Amino acid sequence: MNFARGGDGSGWHLTLAATRPLRVLYFDGSSAAKISEGTMDTQDIIAWGEVQPKRCFDEPSRIKDLCSWGKEFGIDGFARMEMDFEVMLCDFTAGVEVVSFLHVRISPKHEFPYLPHLPSPPSLPSPSLPPHFPTPPSSPFPSRLPSPPRFPSPPPPDSDIWVRAFEVMHSGSWHNRYPGDSRIVLDLTGLVSLYDIALAPSLVPVRAGLERWDYRVLGISSEDISQVKRRLTEVIGRPHSVNSGIDWETLIHVIIKRYADRLELMEYLLNFTSSDSQEILRRAKLTQTQLRVMLTPYLLESIVPGASGVDALQWASPIFRLCATTHTSVIINQIPFMTPSEHLLLKAVEETTERNLPCDYENVGCWCHERARPSFSL
Repeated sequence: MNFARGGDGSGWHLTLAATRPLRVLYFDGSSAAKISEGTMDTQDIIAWGEVQPKRCFDEPSRIKDLCSWGKEFGIDGFARMEMDFEVMLCDFTAGVEVVSFLHVRISPKHEFPYLPHLPSPPSLPSPSLPPHFPTPPSSPFPSRLPSPPRFPSPPPPDSDIWVRAFEVMHSGSWHNRYPGDSRIVLDLTGLVSLYDIALAPSLVPVRAGLERWDYRVLGISSEDISQVKRRLTEVIGRPHSVNSGIDWETLIHVIIKRYADRLELMEYLLNFTSSDSQEILRRAKLTQTQLRVMLTPYLLESIVPGASGVDALQWASPIFRLCATTHTSVIINQIPFMTPSEHLLLKAVEETTERNLPCDYENVGCWCHERARPSFSL
């Protein structure tokens, strides 16, 4: 209802039902947030062949050009996320039917002066609508690009508009956690990622020294843009049945559920400073206990701590190997049947389990030292 607002506090609310599975391209991240800091970069390079931050509010041209690009591939629309998930539908007569198209009252008439006046889009060819579609009243189209909505004057503190504004964010939060919006089913075997350094190597130096939330596509080379678009075309054009059959979503969430909270607890235990030696000892013992919990499925009865020396931790290598490869050792047999996207997913899972979980050598080594010397002395 947030986008159904009219100038008098009323609006038009359209409800559609899909008559077949829709082919929708999903842009990850907050890809519907209309800001110039990078949320729309991936859409820019598909629609316009380059990143154009100044056009972040040019939504009419964006959907028109995206739909023109996707038409030859049978793309029905594009899914994005802002406060909630949304679908930009290219053709309202293909793959959907009208449930209702209602002229509704959004807010009491005495409050409508406080609503932001949303600019109408520039003139676009009107899609053909079914005969039973009511036609909302037309409005003049401005020639300039749309601007952010502004309140003419602030509503009074006791106005219901504040509650409704909160509910926009509240209802969007229903999908904050896994599985998100279950009406959108992702095909992970067709994932195209700009974190793939083989696909977009020009972004590696662009991201150097930046925090993750500062990463964006601005700075990508034209060669890499062409390569990304070729890969995307290949993914969209391949037969859906061509993949390994591996349930990547379940695999990834098994790893997340098993380790995410435990690693967060480990970070809490280790992220402290103290001059009290007894407190340091207590934290060290708690950390070792937590490491043992995470490594328990891989602590073989046959393994005995070895002697000190250059290879003092060599005896623990089977523990490291089991922890790092248990989730992927059988999957490797499916490599000949994997799509390029699945190869990327496998690499991501392997690097996560080998470098970022308690399976990495430093964590196993920390547990090994405690196992070999069970008493602490400070």
